[in-house]
Amino acid sequence: MARNYSSIINMKYILLLLVIIFQENILRMFYKDTITIEEAMHIIDALRATDKRLQFLERALVLGIIETESNFRVKAVSKYGAKGLMQLKQKTFDWISDTYDLKLNNVFDPVQNIKAGMYFLYWLYQRHKDIDIMIHEYYTGHKGYDEGRRNWLYVATVKKNYLKFKGLGY
Repeated sequence: MARNYSSIINMKYILLLLVIIFQENILRMFYKDTITIEEAMHIIDALRATDKRLQFLERALVLGIIETESNFRVKAVSKYGAKGLMQLKQKTFDWISDTYDLKLNNVFDPVQNIKAGMYFLYWLYQRHKDIDIMIHEYYTGHKGYDEGRRNWLYVATVKKNYLKFKGLGY
């Protein structure tokens, strides 16, 4: 009987060790300086699969915005205070979290940042039903439509990156 009990204890330690190793690998993936295109793609696909409202956002478009905004740098911070992969200001991140009851709390967490960014894009798209204006307003921080040349250069850059990722099969 004691022998079986010790093997159960050994199995518990092995399982605990596996959980610790698994968690460490997940934390390493999410808290390194950059993420790969494939890691971002998996996050985007998972979010699109869990909420049909986000399915209109093509994977290549979200990747194009991430590349334009942060070049896949998890801890990027702009001179204006925008943070993370999708360069969201804390106020916008918190507002999106509250508006859609997402319970987000870490703007630098890749999953939470991409999730907030995608919901922000959804919210912007609902306002105008136009992808170009949605991208434009993402850049301006939903301050409203502005014909400024710099804003449209941003839209062109995102679309260039979108077409690149689309051409690569993303």
